[in-house]
Amino acid sequence: MGKAPAFDTYEAFLEYCKTHRKWAINLLAGTHKYSPFVFGNFGHPNDLITICAGYRIIADLTKILKPRVTSEYKAWRNSILREDHFKCRICGSPYNLHVHHIDSVKTSISRITDKTNGITLCAECHRREHKKLV
Repeated sequence: MGKAPAFDTYEAFLEYCKTHRKWAINLLAGTHKYSPFVFGNFGHPNDLITICAGYRIIADLTKILKPRVTSEYKAWRNSILREDHFKCRICGSPYNLHVHHIDSVKTSISRITDKTNGITLCAECHRREHKKLV
């Protein structure tokens, strides 16, 4: 059985979570055997420091594991749609619009909200674009 990873800093912990997504998802869901050690004991609501630290970890892990739910991501998506006048860049359709990352989020997570890394596509053109990449 593996040993719990040790982290010198909180930033090192977050970097580890970025590269070990499955581990972090289980930790966030509370199903990982180390979850109680990371999140502390929430059985004592008077321990405000432990509770706040736990919520900070949950918020930061959510940004890493579910970046599309953040307000920063939603603002980025809306700015791309406005920039492209709410029309598909390929066919011009104004219906069923998606914002496509030019550089994949899987390979460029740091560019997830980079304004130069998004274009508006309709669902059909977005599907075709991803088929080209396979």
